[in-house]
Amino acid sequence: QKQNTSRMANNQNEEVDEELRNELFANLAIAEGDENDGVYFCKTVDMDQVEESLRDLDITNEDIDFAQIDVLMSKFHEDPHVKEALDKGIDMREYSKQVEQSLQKIEQASLGDYARESRNLANLYHQISSCDKILERMENLLNGFQSDLGDISEEIRFLQDESTSMNVKLQNRKEVVGKLSGFVKELAIPPSLVKNICKSDIDENYIGHLVLLHEKIKFSKQNGNKAATSDVEPELEKLRIKAVTRIREFLILNIINLKKPKTNFQIIQENKLLKYKYLNRFLSQYCKEYASEVVDMYVDTLQ
Repeated sequence: QKQNTSRMANNQNEEVDEELRNELFANLAIAEGDENDGVYFCKTVDMDQVEESLRDLDITNEDIDFAQIDVLMSKFHEDPHVKEALDKGIDMREYSKQVEQSLQKIEQASLGDYARESRNLANLYHQISSCDKILERMENLLNGFQSDLGDISEEIRFLQDESTSMNVKLQNRKEVVGKLSGFVKELAIPPSLVKNICKSDIDENYIGHLVLLHEKIKFSKQNGNKAATSDVEPELEKLRIKAVTRIREFLILNIINLKKPKTNFQIIQENKLLKYKYLNRFLSQYCKEYASEVVDMYVDTLQ
């Protein structure tokens, strides 16, 4: 009678377990359904596949290695709970049944908890799926940003290289412009110089114009670049001829004044000839023929 009662209790527990399993599987099937305005549509669960999966977890189907029984028994006796039960004289069969019943109750409670939380798990599943999609879009967006930043970085490096190259070219151009401006300034003939050499009165200021003309002629001759001075040299030569001609006429006129009666030689020599001695030097350097003529005429006048 006790055995029949135990079998009936076990059958009832198995039926409850079966109902809880079915309820859990039915609720968990929501996770693979669709959500529409808060209404979930369950997807049919293949119970044969579920039973097959649970059957894989049944350890009674495995072969027992009897060579390890002694080791297992030794460990069994060393367990503190088993020792306590043996010391108290508890029947291990009854103790094992109590443990089995406790485990069944815990299993039933766990299945009930899983069944109650299945809808929440389904909602969590959908939320996680939605988050995955959002994160995937964000990842694609960030990858696009990264690609754009890479292109911008390449453009910035290109602009930096171009800026460096342009800066070097600018510095080189400034150096060239500085040298060319100095060269042009030394070689160019300003219109004021032409006017002063050709038309200005011969006085102390005229000597300054002659000095400037002398510097330009000297610079033109010292420069080895004939192509750069080819356009200027003819103009300098014209100014040279004009200058020596006017100097010759000025000096000869003053020497003729010495021949006039009652002329004070000392005043003419000091105020004209000695004061403008640079005229004779310029004449000797650029036209020795005119210089010799002036000297001969001056000596004849003194005699």
